[in-house]
Amino acid sequence: MVDRLADGCLDTNAQSLLSGLKGRILDAQPGALKSHHLPWSRDLVNPKNKTHARYLKQLSEQFVARTNHQVLEQLRELELARQELGWLYQEIRHHLWQSTESTKVFCGHQELLAQLKQRLRQDESRTHTPLVLFGPPGIGKTSLMCKLAQQVPELLGHKTVAVLRLLGTSKLSLDARSLLRSLSFQLCLAYGLPLPPAQVLEAHSRVGHFFHILLHTVSQRNFESLVLLLDSVDDLDSIRHTPRVSWLPLKCPPRVHLILSACSGQQVLCNLQQTLKDPSAYWEVKALSGSQGQEFIQLLLAAERRMLSPGQRDVLWASLPECGHPGRLRLALYGLSEAELKDVLSLDDEVLQAVYRDWTPPSKELLRFPPLLWVRLRRDLGHCLVRRPVDGCILLAIAHRQLSQVIQVRYLSGPERAKRHGVLAEFFSGAWSQGIKKLITLPLVGKPLNLDRKVAPQPLWFSGTVANWRKLTELPFHLLHAGCLEELKQEVLGNMSWISCRGISGGIEDLLDDFDMCAPHMDSPEVYLVREAIQLCRPAVELRGLEKSILYTELLARLLFFATSHPAMIGQLCQQAQSWFRACPYPMLVPLAGFLQPPGGPLRATLTGCHKGITAIAWSLEEKLLVVGTQDGTMVVWDVEEQQVVHVLMGHTAEVRCVRVFAQGTLAISASKDHTLRLWSLLSGQEKATILDGGSPNPTEQQGWDLHVDEIKNVVYSTSGTKVCAGEDRLLEKLPEAVGFLAVSEDDSLLAVVKYSLLRKMCAGFSG
Repeated sequence: MVDRLADGCLDTNAQSLLSGLKGRILDAQPGALKSHHLPWSRDLVNPKNKTHARYLKQLSEQFVARTNHQVLEQLRELELARQELGWLYQEIRHHLWQSTESTKVFCGHQELLAQLKQRLRQDESRTHTPLVLFGPPGIGKTSLMCKLAQQVPELLGHKTVAVLRLLGTSKLSLDARSLLRSLSFQLCLAYGLPLPPAQVLEAHSRVGHFFHILLHTVSQRNFESLVLLLDSVDDLDSIRHTPRVSWLPLKCPPRVHLILSACSGQQVLCNLQQTLKDPSAYWEVKALSGSQGQEFIQLLLAAERRMLSPGQRDVLWASLPECGHPGRLRLALYGLSEAELKDVLSLDDEVLQAVYRDWTPPSKELLRFPPLLWVRLRRDLGHCLVRRPVDGCILLAIAHRQLSQVIQVRYLSGPERAKRHGVLAEFFSGAWSQGIKKLITLPLVGKPLNLDRKVAPQPLWFSGTVANWRKLTELPFHLLHAGCLEELKQEVLGNMSWISCRGISGGIEDLLDDFDMCAPHMDSPEVYLVREAIQLCRPAVELRGLEKSILYTELLARLLFFATSHPAMIGQLCQQAQSWFRACPYPMLVPLAGFLQPPGGPLRATLTGCHKGITAIAWSLEEKLLVVGTQDGTMVVWDVEEQQVVHVLMGHTAEVRCVRVFAQGTLAISASKDHTLRLWSLLSGQEKATILDGGSPNPTEQQGWDLHVDEIKNVVYSTSGTKVCAGEDRLLEKLPEAVGFLAVSEDDSLLAVVKYSLLRKMCAGFSG
């Protein structure tokens, strides 16, 4: 069949276009075109023509088969992407979409934007501090950060990598561990570097260490620039709960830029100022002028195809000088999916009593929130809600911070707060699912009705490998705030099935976070013992992976000591673990008694994360910090109480041999095989000085290192190789062999050196 013109001639243009289309399809999708040979006849379109009917049947079957094949292939590709890096692509798309929405209407702050660009150009070839933008909520920090992210490539070159995160708007941007994990994966993919191994991802300390090293690796490529923009660090959980911002690099290497934004007048900004002490790092985002505010509102109205009446415009223009800005707001909070929200509304008796005040429900067996009423609510609240990806779902949340604060005060204060949490706890526990009926008294009926609410079930596992993330995330929080502490203790914290599911699906850190959230509100020593036992399991889990058998064995071998003294919770946990071992079809070693270090004993924790091995260690009693030197020259500062890395000190290029802490635990000095002494501030994590120690460059010579700090006279004595030196490279004495220990008397007149096999004393005049 061919196309013909009105005069009956062949349409050559149509034939040419058709041939070109077929060629392009064959090039793009080889095998997509299938040819069918059909003999010509005058009654070709007659349904009774058997040849034509057979052709149509073959064509339809082929079309259905081809469509099914393409759909299944696409599903397989999506599944592979989801299993591997689909979570990362979804996270990047989410923040790019949020950025596009935030900059649809951009007005003002042009001068500040130009100053920031100039600062980035100045810092491009030198080591510099991160930058912090601050200002009150709604002042325009988010739109400014998004606009800067869009303009960075043309500023620093088209090969510049710009990474933007609007913190708090997705599950992976709510805490530092998830944030660093997603940033590390994105940077490795962008720069063609190996992805972080599983051992690194298991521990927060290792992720932070990997992230710091990754920034230096990117800088050393001396090719592409990197700009990291982290908006609204106030919404990062970890930075709100601790004064130390351990993951934040204090110095950015050349070609690596880090820009943060924070609300002024908040504790988070104070924490940042305690960490980053350089005043030039802070840039205030000021309010728009009255004329800029008017222009901004006009642009917003034009984008929505709306107008103000003259009276409305006069009232709004008059209010601009008082508020200082036209209400640019940011996103925050978790949320519920539409299906979850409709189920929760169907469980809330007060809501249903208000809905069915004037009519009776249509069914005598079940009771649900009316779907048409939900459609009306969803439409009316459209501008107040935002969609964000959390736990593999798209959730609805309050879009604006100020609105969420008003809702918190008006609807979620006093006993109302506990009541609402109770309804959510009932939903996520699955108490009224699978046909279990719930009593309610409706106004027009006047007597209790036992009706099925038809809400979704909430198992711990949807399948053998897919956990119910929403239940794991939400249920402990709502049980705690609903005051259901006994149920929280029995069904969550004291339930081995819950502990193993939470640990296997989310990692040991998420499991510990649940206990840290609940334990302070519960007067129960058992909760603290179980929490500490899980903490002691961390090294085995990080080494061998979190498998159910490892977790059950570790916990049972540590908690059996307390099974009889604490039967209510720990005794039940041990019984559950033993029952699981008896039912397990695979051979494994079953603890018959407690044989591992129990919680509450001398072993408090095992700190992991130093990849190359520990070679030096020092303790700051006053600040409760542990300073560790490693074989690769890296130094790590741990907060012992929080068991988290506070600083990663980069500077030495060879193995660290000795560390000393002084100045009431605020300073440390380290000696390394690179023949340098480096002075560090343990509070800020910055290097304060570097001294060459004058050691022998001969690698075959026996080497010994030690340090002694005289705080009164501000002198550091060091040994390196066969030399004893004081500060400023003054050689006190050359020894015949390497030394192992060094000490100086109080009057500085007697210096004692301990060799590996004998003790020697010598006098050294400090003045000469």
